[in-house]
Amino acid sequence: MTNESLTVVLLGFVGLGRELLSYLMATRILQPLANSISIRRYLDDQVATGKLAVPPIRYLGPVREYRAQAAERFLIAVGKPADRSRLWSSQINRGAQPFTCIHPSAIVARDAKIPPGCIVVPNTVVNAGATLEENCIINVMSSVGHAARVGRHSVHPPYNAVNGLAALG
Repeated sequence: MTNESLTVVLLGFVGLGRELLSYLMATRILQPLANSISIRRYLDDQVATGKLAVPPIRYLGPVREYRAQAAERFLIAVGKPADRSRLWSSQINRGAQPFTCIHPSAIVARDAKIPPGCIVVPNTVVNAGATLEENCIINVMSSVGHAARVGRHSVHPPYNAVNGLAALG
């Protein structure tokens, strides 16, 4: 990451988005380079219906109306794989750039592959030769074994393992 300022926009906020905000805030505290990241904006289709109290970051409107700015990166904060796929395609087709979130407590092998848009949350392990495909989530207390693969837009559930040489999604 460079020293330029970067804004992360969360697409979705109801459940997973709140968790991601806490992970991103922890990352800002624990990693000095991450201090150039601001997390001030989110989009969610349920806010307008009154189902969600507005958190202390700025609400930008419904997800379908979002058009990324140059210094913004999006992070999909929705846990349903079909919705993750749809949101990913719509943002990539508009030229938006994804953000990759790897929590500092995660253990990630040097030869593990983690592409743009992935979320690796606290207390997880991504082992030697493991491959995550774009826009997937490795959830709390989970592991991806040696040479295992987690497919595009997949959500690896909490407290689970994809064993070595296995595939999810």
